[in-house]
Amino acid sequence: MMDGFQMLGLKRSASMDEEVLQQAYAKLSREEHPDHGGSDATAAAVNQAFETLRVPELRLKHLLELAGPEEVKAWRTVPLDDGMMTIFGRLGAMLQKASAMAVKLEGARSALVKALLADGVLKLRDELEQLGMEIAGKKEEMEAQLADLDGRLETGEQEAWKELASLQARFAYLGRWRGQIRESLLLLTVD
Repeated sequence: MMDGFQMLGLKRSASMDEEVLQQAYAKLSREEHPDHGGSDATAAAVNQAFETLRVPELRLKHLLELAGPEEVKAWRTVPLDDGMMTIFGRLGAMLQKASAMAVKLEGARSALVKALLADGVLKLRDELEQLGMEIAGKKEEMEAQLADLDGRLETGEQEAWKELASLQARFAYLGRWRGQIRESLLLLTVD
């Protein structure tokens, strides 16, 4: 398995300084670019390493695969705290509303019917965008936990590895939910 941290010359860690990552990527991608004597395969691997380390859920998954204890790699739990469960419940309700509204919009043929639906569409879009901002805030909150987690991981603390696995799963949920919100916003477009 390719070690993205090693490839980019970075220390294995849960947290990542975006600027340091960008600099390491830029330097290595220049050196390994096919136009400068590098191979296509190496350039692709550098790009893959950058994309993996740039996204928290992918970075944490990669770190677990590389360095996590075997029992933690297999450890799975429902990683939703109360805040995540609240978001999940609200998201489900909003996605149902968005789907129903999209069906109404699709069936609307006249300008009058579309105009009558427009207010409801705008309110629903606002609610979805607000929830998207809450999800982004939750993601930032979780990212803030990663630096503290790095120190605990270095000591080999078993609970830290479990927490890392839980954070990775929560980042994955948030990513999926943000994608669902984007899809719903696209469906709720009034001509």
